[in-house]
Amino acid sequence: MSRLKWPVVLTGAVFLLTCCEGAAADSAGAFLVYQGHAQAVIVAGQSSFYQFAAHELMRYVEALSGAKLEIITPDAARRIPKDQAWILVGGPDANDLVREAAGIYPGLAPPEFQNIRDPEQAFAIAQRFLRDIIDYAKSRKIRVWLGIDATSVSPNLSRFTTRAGALPFDAIFGTFTCPDNPISLELNEARLKSLIQTYPNADGFFMWLPETYPVCNDNDADRQFYLKLRPQYQGEAESRALFTRDITDDNDQLVDSNSGSIYFIQKLFEARDRIAPHVKLGVAAYGRLYLWPFLDKMFPKDVPFDEMESSGVWTPTGVPMNLFDGMRGRENTIINRIDDDSNMLGMQFNVHLYDKDQVLISSEKYGVTGFASQAYRDPETDWNIKYMSEGGYDAHLTPQQFYADYSRRIFGEAAAPRMLAAFATLEKNEQLMGWNGRYNFGCCGPPPELKVAYEFWRQGDAFDGPTIPRWRGFISQAQNQIPYYNQSIQMLQSALVDLRAAQTAAAPPSQARLAYMINRTEAYILHLQMLVTWDQAYLDLDAAFQIKPRGGNLDEFVRRLDGSLLEFTEAHRKARATADKWVERIDYPASDLGVLYRINTYTLTGTELSEKLVQNIDNFYHGRDYLQPIDFGKVFAQEPVLKR
Repeated sequence: MSRLKWPVVLTGAVFLLTCCEGAAADSAGAFLVYQGHAQAVIVAGQSSFYQFAAHELMRYVEALSGAKLEIITPDAARRIPKDQAWILVGGPDANDLVREAAGIYPGLAPPEFQNIRDPEQAFAIAQRFLRDIIDYAKSRKIRVWLGIDATSVSPNLSRFTTRAGALPFDAIFGTFTCPDNPISLELNEARLKSLIQTYPNADGFFMWLPETYPVCNDNDADRQFYLKLRPQYQGEAESRALFTRDITDDNDQLVDSNSGSIYFIQKLFEARDRIAPHVKLGVAAYGRLYLWPFLDKMFPKDVPFDEMESSGVWTPTGVPMNLFDGMRGRENTIINRIDDDSNMLGMQFNVHLYDKDQVLISSEKYGVTGFASQAYRDPETDWNIKYMSEGGYDAHLTPQQFYADYSRRIFGEAAAPRMLAAFATLEKNEQLMGWNGRYNFGCCGPPPELKVAYEFWRQGDAFDGPTIPRWRGFISQAQNQIPYYNQSIQMLQSALVDLRAAQTAAAPPSQARLAYMINRTEAYILHLQMLVTWDQAYLDLDAAFQIKPRGGNLDEFVRRLDGSLLEFTEAHRKARATADKWVERIDYPASDLGVLYRINTYTLTGTELSEKLVQNIDNFYHGRDYLQPIDFGKVFAQEPVLKR
């Protein structure tokens, strides 16, 4: 099939293929409709779901353009004129043209990122890709603002100035620089110039405060710098009273870090006025709504503010939305967490969280302009997105009203009662887990169960038991987590009963979607069961060393050690079962494969490494080979030693 060697544009479950040898070398040469005439055909798989999707696509294209696209079979598509494009609908099992197209790209990456040879090429392609996105968005009347952390730069640039926080860099945030060093300001100005030159069609740039609270405290000059800024923030320490989680407890650090970050941003605004006064800048932050009344007095009203808030992260008693009331006349947007990055495996059901935070009704009441939601995995959070979308037109929309309507429209009248019951249980489970999954599958590094194994392995003489500083806190945390995980498993199993019952009555177009939800619930249950076993294995390993005598009879200690090893082995088996269950449904490759990568890296490999560690310890007390190599390098990169 030589015609399949031409460009492919992947958009969700739909492929657009140019099928003619004279086509341009990029996908811009393919049109769906040109001057009111159809230039493409829809090639659909035979299942009822894909036929439904094809007809929906045909209907929307006709409504938008006036041209009606023909729906044909894969066999018929092979015989059409070569000047028409194919829109392939369906997975590789339902549409053999999709299966053939899938062989075009050798790498697991979008077409733009195939055959990358080095980091410089990756940067160049990524920049071009982002420019294309911006240009396309503008053609659809969509504004695009980019954002940077105004306080941190890449480590190789930070070497020219004074720095704060982990050195030579923080593994997530880069290197924080000191605002009282003129070189830091020069670096920031150069960065702003580069942003403007690289993305000239961006509508604006948000300057973000850091997620953490870095402060430079190396000498008296640093202290004097912050002390001079404090009068502008009188009362800030008291205003943060409701913000009790994921935030520094030290009020001096809070005030000084924020003032230093705002100083950086103010200097960026001054640089903008000199080098590109036409460019729009905004200010954005995480969990700092307490700070905005101060900033409202510092920046002109034409500067937009963007703020991420959630009682699942920063304010357990609720988001103080009333703070927006004093900032009317400004474009204020609130970012709510569609997909909390502490729970990246389970589907998330946060509608009741948004209702608890009064995001909709208080935004209307206090003049919030709109929403900009944080989202990573749209398929696992569709209902959250839909609620916020509909709530933009009806601020009084309740979770009960939303889920009742959503269940009917998506799954049909017959399945709606069981779907409504499932959603209710899944929402209760989300609340039980603190709307963050109790950090069971985080975004940004190995889980604590793997980190503690790595540090235990590195401590030296692991055979006499763990002595690392992290150990006691980890054991306490594991004891706390297990009851929550077990209760969550019960709730998920209850919801699974309703989901499976709804499957028999669900409307045909929703069957694939419901099957996906069932699979993801099953996988989440397996994942939590694995964590219970993994944590219990550590508890029993700790208990074994607690009773280990300094000398004499070791029989009871060895018996308990053997038992903990069996649990580590079982945790590894359950991690594999989670991965096996997950791969049964890869319906949305961009997010599904990303999660699978983390399952394989952090839980499947992680449980294997911890099992091997305990196996060596167990072998030591049984007189067997206890020096089997353990390759923690599979997960932990050999980075420079960080100074904190």
